[in-house]
Amino acid sequence: MKQVIFILILVVMAGGLLFWLVENNEGSVLISTQNYVVQFSLWTALITALVAIMILRLTYAALRGLLAPGFRLVAGRKQRRQERWRKQNNRGLLAFAEGRWAAARQDLLKTADRLDEPGALISYVAAANAAAQDGEIGEALATLQRADGAVGTNNLAVGLTRARMFLDEEQYQQALQVLSLLRTNNIHHPYVLALLAQAYQSVGDWDQLEKLLPDLLGNKVVDKAQMFEYQVQIRSAQLQSLAQSQQSHEETLKQVEQLWSRTQKVVKADPVVLGQYVQTLESIGEGDVAETILRKAISKNWSNKLVLQYGDMDSSNPVQQLITAEKWLRAQPNNSDLLLVLGRLCKSNKLWGKGRDYLEASLRLQNRPETCAELAEMMTMLGEDEQSKQYFKRGLLTSLGLGKDQFGDELKAEPVQ
Repeated sequence: MKQVIFILILVVMAGGLLFWLVENNEGSVLISTQNYVVQFSLWTALITALVAIMILRLTYAALRGLLAPGFRLVAGRKQRRQERWRKQNNRGLLAFAEGRWAAARQDLLKTADRLDEPGALISYVAAANAAAQDGEIGEALATLQRADGAVGTNNLAVGLTRARMFLDEEQYQQALQVLSLLRTNNIHHPYVLALLAQAYQSVGDWDQLEKLLPDLLGNKVVDKAQMFEYQVQIRSAQLQSLAQSQQSHEETLKQVEQLWSRTQKVVKADPVVLGQYVQTLESIGEGDVAETILRKAISKNWSNKLVLQYGDMDSSNPVQQLITAEKWLRAQPNNSDLLLVLGRLCKSNKLWGKGRDYLEASLRLQNRPETCAELAEMMTMLGEDEQSKQYFKRGLLTSLGLGKDQFGDELKAEPVQ
């Protein structure tokens, strides 16, 4: 009740204020054109404006009531069409997941242009991948070209799909072009970096791959173990490339030493890298230096791989090589690799009988074709042709994976003590 009384008081006060304004403010509104002049009192103009607004609102409401059913009908048809396109698109995605590539491409391409940008992008990329899986690389690239027109040429998903297809088809230069462009706008994107590393690795651009390593590690594309594998592969390949260089001896040696000086200690110690370094030095005429480096490395950290390489080195002092390897035998008496190396070094020094003993000891520890081949050659040097044939035969059977049990009678005749 109090609220009603309060409202009535406000209405009376407002009415009084309005009456006072009308009585004491006799303003006017003048509208003038070239041939006519119309003048209203201020309050007549205000009332006319209010009436006009009310008429416009009533007219709008009436028109809306009359036209709304038609608008709803059109909107309903559009919604039903979109629902049909959505269902067809879902069928295409399901066909893609099930590996029905032709059906997937058909449904996805029919609906891609009718969807908004996220849906269109997914459809184009899936259709392109379906074409690639079906072996239609040309159609896959054409589909990605259509996607460029629909969603823009700098789209990351489209670019990554295109780069991956180039890599799968071993079109590495094209992949590098796409990935280099993508990286300008996505410098820290992990998948862009991963594909770029794969491309550099495929074309053998080891210098660029080495420059990429900090970004790979910093963006968690690789862990420390994978980083080390990359470093080993890169440095080995770079050293091998220098070994095949056509430059002068001085220039090649300078580049080898520069490369080695900026190699991390842990990478230097890896048998693959160290072995390639020694091999590179030997190939450019630094055999004695290479022998010294390899001998010290083996004495410090034993490696069967490096020992085998030591036995193949063409040293200017093969006698000293043999003496060094025999010293290692004290600590590694049952090492078949070392015994094989000792046999080879004895052959280099024309110590046929001693070499045969080392090789036979190695063969007793491990039956492998290369030891049989060395023994066959050694028997030839000793004039024992029949035994040489037996070792050649044994080596052939071993290389074919045929063991002693299956061919026992034939192998028992071999002169293995």
